[in-house]
This record gives sequence, structure tokens and C-alpha cells, in this order.
Amino acid sequence: MDDSEESDEDEEEEGEDETLLENEFQEDEEEERQEDSPKDDNFDMDLSGAADDDGCGDLFIPGAGGRKPLHQTYSAMRDLKSRHNMRESLHSSKPLYPDFKVPRIEFLPLESSENYLPRTKVSMLLQSPQRDSYQINLFSADVKQNQCTLFCGGPVWAMAWAPQPFSQVRSDEYLALAAQPDMNQSHEKNIPHSYKSLIQLWKFPQMSCLDPVDELQEPRIILGIAHEEGAVWDLQWCPSGGYIENERLGLLAAACSSGRVLVFAVPWHSSGADHIVLLEPVLTLQLDETNSTPCYHVAWKPNTPHELMYVGYGDGYVAVFNIQSYMNPMLQLKDKVILPINMFQAHQTEILTLSLTSCKNTCLLLTCGNDRMTKVWDVTDTSCPIQSMGTILQKKSLSGGFVPYLPLYATGSDYTHFSNDSGIGFSPVREFCPYKEGMNRFMSQNTAHFTMSFSAYTCSLLTGNENGNAYLLSFGVSLFSRMNKESPVDILHSKLIELNENSSDTTNENVRSTTYEHACQKYKLDFFSNPQEKEKVMNEEFDGLSVISSCWNNNANNFQFVALGQRCGFVHIRKNRSHTKVQLDKFLSYLDELNSSTK
Repeated sequence: MDDSEESDEDEEEEGEDETLLENEFQEDEEEERQEDSPKDDNFDMDLSGAADDDGCGDLFIPGAGGRKPLHQTYSAMRDLKSRHNMRESLHSSKPLYPDFKVPRIEFLPLESSENYLPRTKVSMLLQSPQRDSYQINLFSADVKQNQCTLFCGGPVWAMAWAPQPFSQVRSDEYLALAAQPDMNQSHEKNIPHSYKSLIQLWKFPQMSCLDPVDELQEPRIILGIAHEEGAVWDLQWCPSGGYIENERLGLLAAACSSGRVLVFAVPWHSSGADHIVLLEPVLTLQLDETNSTPCYHVAWKPNTPHELMYVGYGDGYVAVFNIQSYMNPMLQLKDKVILPINMFQAHQTEILTLSLTSCKNTCLLLTCGNDRMTKVWDVTDTSCPIQSMGTILQKKSLSGGFVPYLPLYATGSDYTHFSNDSGIGFSPVREFCPYKEGMNRFMSQNTAHFTMSFSAYTCSLLTGNENGNAYLLSFGVSLFSRMNKESPVDILHSKLIELNENSSDTTNENVRSTTYEHACQKYKLDFFSNPQEKEKVMNEEFDGLSVISSCWNNNANNFQFVALGQRCGFVHIRKNRSHTKVQLDKFLSYLDELNSSTK
């Protein structure tokens, strides 16, 4: 009997016992999964027959060249419970790195803290159906039911939600973000820059997507971490083990334009006041003694104990740091400053994208460079990539990442003069997918895709582009077919509106706004979701609308919330209604059951 017939039998004998999902990733249940292989209702085929060499109902990447094969069950895409179990199998339920304690905090007086704060104290004019014209002050928010807009004072290049263990339906959520102090600030390519800046920590009280009460409370900034390492291009929390109640909120890594990666033990917030503080990092990662290139991306190893950190630099190098060996004198540059255990030349130019697979027994690294190359690496052997794409006419991949729990990756390209469109495309690692003719293009536009983020709980991708728009892409059947029939959902639509529409003065017509101040005098903004009229909005006159950062909240009770950052200093919180109330209630019951069993 061949693999396809075996797959058909598995579909006909779909088991009704849902307890198999709970034990899906245990080795002693392999035989039971073979007999009762569930069919994925999201797909038009049983993928176990397409790529299963051993009949175990798992996915195998052929032609691994002697490397460890990558196995993953396709039913991980099936429901919230199984995806939660897979996510928790990668994480630690106990605190990690207890030696990284919160250091002594130095509170800055008002006069000194002003040097670290963004210079823009009020936003551009905004318009909404409820209000004609209004503005948002620095470190303030505008809340409307389950949507929220913050003003952070500068281009928001990096954001990350703090991971927290599930304890109750509603919980306080924390968003770390980094905004440049100057709206018009630019950096010379691949040259390190150091100046005073601020990492902002925002608190969102009592959030939940599992509670029927669907309304956000007003967030506020509770902590500002002042530093002198320039722009922060990437922020990443330790995936698990960093949270210690009443002591430490988490371990936060910041990739800076100075060329260093700062790892902070973020203090637990208990007081009601917000503070600007000088917080000494518990660890600093540095490429070498000269520190001659900026750092653009940082990623923690997804599997516990998350001891490895991968860092992408402006000269095309990727460095690997082991934070467990911070006391090793061979790796110490000086106190609390460590050197990498490995480094390799991934690209000829700066690293634009760096992502790791979230698979339990395999670790692959995705890198995209300004040299128009996209590469996949086996981190156990970085002498050469296991997969590489790119030609002289290839568009640059400005954003990208691995699909959670699957050997698939997506990239977002830029708009170039070689063709008049760009797009989001999915590509398989090796021969994982049935299609073999390059990437499966999901969405084409005439604008660059600057940012991309995946949900750990839903088959969804969040992307933002140069025109100030953001979309949610759901992938299921279409992910494994040549033609995509799923339409992207608009969750943010930005529109420039001239302040003097009836003005007869045409001297400044079609003049691009080169500064933020000039744009404020000429335009006001309108943000909306799901536009009823598909009008063509041309936002090229002001690049401040670009959505340049995004992140998905991957905590169990708030997995439907996303955050989007713009170059003009706004951060938008949106909710994705991806599941029915019945599905959410079942998932909540399962979480409560797990929580009570661990107490």
C-alpha cells in the first residue's frame, strides 16, 4: 500500500478521542497517532501522504544531506489546544537565569530625563467620524472599544509583547517599544551610531480576547529605560522563563545602532507612577573589540532554555552568543560583556531579516540580505546554507519569518524598477510543499512590505507596508495550492487629507513633504479599518505613514491582539476576530483545566 492510500485510510478512520491531541508530541503515542491520524479541515489534502516516508503521519524533509531530518505533524495547525500544547512544549514553566537579577535602578530627574525623550511632544492632526480634528500628546493614548492608538514621539522601529504564563482570563499586558528621538533622523548605512534614546514600556490593564466584555482600557507608559546606544532596531523578549512574579517582568534584548545588544532584566512594576530610569543591562553582546558595524536583528533560540542568541549585523555577519557562558573568561571582553561562540558571513551586505524555526527538535535560521539573497541555514552547520534563493533581478526581501511549527517561511519584498509589483510569498524548506515552482505568492502590491509577524495560535500573518496599510492574511488550503483564494483583511488603512483642500494655491502641488514638520502643516491623517470604498489612496507624498514594525501578542489569553508601529510615531492596537465564541470558550475551559492541575 503506498503512502497516498495509507493517508486516505487515516482520513476515513478519524478518531473521536480528543485526548490524542494533548499527547501529540510524546514519543510513546506514535503508534496511536498512526492508527487515528486526524484530518485537517483547513487543508484540501492530507499532507502526511505527500511527505511522509515512514507512515507515522508526520512531515519529513527529504534530501537532508546527512543532517537531522525535520519532523512535524501537520495537525499542529488544527486547533487552539494543539497549538498551545506545541508552544508550551518549547517553553519552560519555571524561571530561567535567576542570576540575572534586576539591578539597582537610578531614577532620572526631570531635567536629565529630557535629553532621552522624543523631541516631538504632540502628534499630527487626526480625523475620525466622531471628531473632525484632534491630536494625541506624547505618551498618551486614544481608545475606542477594542482599538487603541498611542503616540510615542518618533519612528517606532521595534516592538515586542512581554510573554506571560496563563493564570486568569484577564491580565495586564506589557508592550515594549523603541521610538527614535527625532522624526527626521537618518543613519549612514552600516556605520555605528550612538546617542541618547529611550525604550518605552506600556501597560495595558486587564486585557483578554477570551472574555465576552470586548473593550480595551486606556494604556499608559509605566517605565522608560534610558540608554546611550542610539536607535534600537529590534526588541525581543526571552520566550519563557524570564517572568518572575513581583520581581522580574522578563529578559528583554535590544539590538542597537551602536553595534551592541543590551539584555535587560526588566523590573516588576508595582507603583502607580511612571519613571524614566537608567537601568544597567545584565549582559551586553558585542561582535568584537572594534564594534565597527551596527546591529539590526536579534533572536532567542525558541527552545528552552533559550541559551543561544542569534544576532544579524550591518556587514552581513551573523553571530551566535551563549548567555549561559557569560562567566567564561575566554568569552568575556569585560565585565558583563561577552563575545560570540560562533560567527559566519551570511550575506555580502546588511542583514534585513533574521528568523528561527519554532520546532522542537530542529533549528533552522532564515536570513535575508540587502544583496537580494534569501538563505536558510542549518544552525548545526553554518559552512553553507541548505537553501538559497536570489538572482540579479530578485527583489529584496525586507521582511520575513518562519511559519510557526512548520518548515515554511514567508518573505515580503520591496518595490523595484525591475517590475511594478511586490508581494508576500511562502516558500518551503526543501520539498515540504506540493508546489515546486518557486514561492507561492499570496498578495501583490506596488509598495514595499517593511514588517511581518506570525501568530502562534492562529494560521495568520500580519504585514504592514510603505503606504501605511496593514493586512491580516489567513493561510490554510491556499498555503498548499498554487492559487491563493484568500483575501487579505484590512486592519489599518492610512489616508492623507489636505488641510486646505479648497485652496487655489497650486505652487506646492505635488511637492513631497521631506520633513515631518512640513507634513504637519499640510496634512491631517485618517485611520480606519476595512474600508468600504476601495479608493486608491496615494500616500507617496509623505513616507511617515509607513508601517515599519509589527508584533503579535502570543500570550494564551490575548492571542488575537496585534500592534503596529508607524514612522510618524503612532502605535495601533487592533484585535483579530479569528475564532467563534464557542471555540474561545472551549479553549478557555482547557486553559483553566491545565492551570488548576498545575497548582
